[in-house]
Amino acid sequence: MIRRIILLSVLCCLGYSVYGSGFQISLQGQPQIGLAHAGTGITLNAASLFYNPGAMGMLKGKQLMLGLHPITGKARFVQEATGLSGQNEFGISYPFSAYYTQRLGSAANPSPFTIGIGIYTPFGSQITYPNDWMGKYLVQSASLTTVFAQPTISYNVNDRLGVGLSFVVGWGNFNIRRAVPIFDEQTFSNANLQAQGMGVGFTTGIYVEPWDNKLAVGVTYKSSARVKLKNGTADFTVPATAEPLFPDTNFDLNVGLPDAVSLATTYFFNGNQNHILPDKSNAHFITAEVERVGWIVFKDLNFAYAQPVAGATGMKLIRNYQNAYRFSLAGQYAVTPRFTLRAGIYYDLNAAPDCCVTPEVPDGKRVVGTTGASFKLLSNLLLDMSFLYGRSLKRSFNNEQNNFQATFKGYVISPGIGIQYKF
Repeated sequence: MIRRIILLSVLCCLGYSVYGSGFQISLQGQPQIGLAHAGTGITLNAASLFYNPGAMGMLKGKQLMLGLHPITGKARFVQEATGLSGQNEFGISYPFSAYYTQRLGSAANPSPFTIGIGIYTPFGSQITYPNDWMGKYLVQSASLTTVFAQPTISYNVNDRLGVGLSFVVGWGNFNIRRAVPIFDEQTFSNANLQAQGMGVGFTTGIYVEPWDNKLAVGVTYKSSARVKLKNGTADFTVPATAEPLFPDTNFDLNVGLPDAVSLATTYFFNGNQNHILPDKSNAHFITAEVERVGWIVFKDLNFAYAQPVAGATGMKLIRNYQNAYRFSLAGQYAVTPRFTLRAGIYYDLNAAPDCCVTPEVPDGKRVVGTTGASFKLLSNLLLDMSFLYGRSLKRSFNNEQNNFQATFKGYVISPGIGIQYKF
């Protein structure tokens, strides 16, 4: 039972880190955040490199985009049978993003090719619970840092059709601390697990305007990835009598993670006006997007110790995740040539079934509202701002593997600020 809890803690954090299960939300590009993450069917800025490489080809000249996206949230668990409750302590993570795109050729004779690179932290989190809370044997604290790099190339077949391809490489570091129940002792011991890993994948996308400056459609496919953790460390603080069962050791783990498909369409209300820009940054529009993440591939995991822990050298864990969907609806209105407003809402389904909900992955259905604005400070310099508030719907679950039954609800808040420089 003890070793099972340890493994589940590590593996739940991996799922949380790579695809944003629980209440963590991927944050890329302030305008797209203000549009409820609906970036597949619109161009707007250099962050289209992340949302749809095909749309990146509609950008002109050179663009640099920087953003900071602080995020905090609350997860609260209540056990009706015992009357116990617990929640995480206040903490803030600071994901960032940086994008650069460049249309090849010259202004007079532009090439159909656009290149770009993004460096960003799509999944970074920090969650801490009181040391003696009711879920202490699952997690007391967990932290995650990731950095992704995404070189991208896009080709414009014509002014209304673009295709693109990205190579994605990511690095991550996580740390989990939790209590360990040792025999019949009244006090608890501790386990601290830390590991680093790398994963690779690709993203491809198509952007097309079947009705010029009136209707756009985008499709993006993000490949599955395999994260390899080598020589992770498991450090145990236990009584001397239990040390032979819990040696400080290393562990290896290969994790296959799901792919994602996004489909979006955008309708432009002022498309007949001559001043609308090719990137649609000054357009009035409404956009709708649906994303499917293929969590169904995440059925089980195999974990290997360098030395036996509690008498075991490894374990196979059954996960049985299900596919998850996000539905976004958002719009933009260019109030003046220098000031633009955005707002959106999305509904996100959970991936973790009742058997696998844990405090590291407080996963539930979510309703999220967003808003944002852009201010043109200079002719080629923009200030972007966004705000996101999401709430997880109340969910009751029974994790039999960990003997943890509770009702969960939570929320997440993220204000963001960024700049765009076009030259």
